[in-house]
Parts: sequence; C-alpha cells; structure tokens
Amino acid sequence: MDHQKPSTSSPYDWIPLRRRENDFSRRTSLTDYLLIVEGERFFVNIGFLAQHSPFFKDLHINALDMDVYELENVKFEEFHEFLLFLYPNRKPIEATNIDILMRLAHRFQTIEIVNEVSGFILRTASRSDADLVECVRMADRHHLKHVVLIIVGNIQDPQILMNLRKIKDLSLSTKYDVYRRLRALEDEDEDEPKTRINDAEASKPKKSRFN
Repeated sequence: MDHQKPSTSSPYDWIPLRRRENDFSRRTSLTDYLLIVEGERFFVNIGFLAQHSPFFKDLHINALDMDVYELENVKFEEFHEFLLFLYPNRKPIEATNIDILMRLAHRFQTIEIVNEVSGFILRTASRSDADLVECVRMADRHHLKHVVLIIVGNIQDPQILMNLRKIKDLSLSTKYDVYRRLRALEDEDEDEPKTRINDAEASKPKKSRFN
C-alpha cells in the first residue's frame, strides 16, 4: 500500500527540521510568520521582532499580504542564536556568541544587541589585563568605537598600551587611540616633577615683608 503525504496548507511544512532547544520550529498560537533560513523553518511573531529591528519592522509593514519570507545570506545556527537572545528568557551574552550576535545585529539593525554587547565588553575588560587586551580587540573588530575609547582611556599602565600597539589586526583608528593615550600618560609623567617642585616652593615659609 502506497503511503501518501498528508494534506498541507503550506509547501514549507515539508522542510526537514533540525532538533533545537526551543519551539521556533513549531507553529504556536503566538506565532504569525514563517522565516526560512538555509531551508529551515523559524516560526516567529513578526510584530515582536519588529519592536527590536528596523529590518523586521519594514518587513512587517511592507509584506502585509505575506506570511512567509526567506532570509538570504544568513546562517541557520547564527539566526537561531540571534532569536535566542531576543526572545524572553533570553540566552545570556558570552564571549563565544558575540561575533554571531554582532554580525546579525548589524544585518538587522538591532541596537539593543549592540548596547548589550557593549556593556558585556566593558564589564569583562575590568577583570584582568589579558581580558582588557582581548576586549579592545573585540570592540575594534565590531566597530564599537565608543567602547574602545572608554577602555583605552582608562588604561594607566603604559606597558599594556605598548602591547596593544603590537597587535597586527587592530584597525588604524584604534591604534591611533592607543597612541594618544600613551602620549597622554607620558605628558602626565613629565608634568609630575614640575608639580612636586611647585608644591615644595609653595610649602616653604615666606619671609615677612617687615624683616
């Protein structure tokens, strides 16, 4: 006896599923849109995504007569990670998923992710010198100029700045920021002896004008 496929309302119902830890692969009462990424199904609430991303807001407004959209040039695993961060009970930011989140944050203009990643990098930079150096590289790689300026501007050890200048994959802009901070510290060191001399002069007892 031949087995027939059950009737389906959408040709995408027969796209194979990969096992995932959430329910994006299943339609629920709260989902109203189907996104296709590398042939995989993601059932989402397009209104919710529109609140976090101008890209999906435009999709929501301009595709009112559609309920399926295929995202091109996006990797399945990366988009899954992206959704895990946006949805309630979100997955925390970690050093291992920052590259993925920032890549898609730029693609979908999700400023919330950019802000969260910026905060994570700033907090991590204060843990150790090694973390600080890696955080400068990370902020530079993802064009987080404001984060680079904050981290570099708070470095007090010239040796750390010298080590940063030796990193080949830093952008010229960040290397210039490091150079400026190094010069600022050198200027402070040059001014310090003058300040001590002036303080010493000020502390000397002054001769009376009547002597």
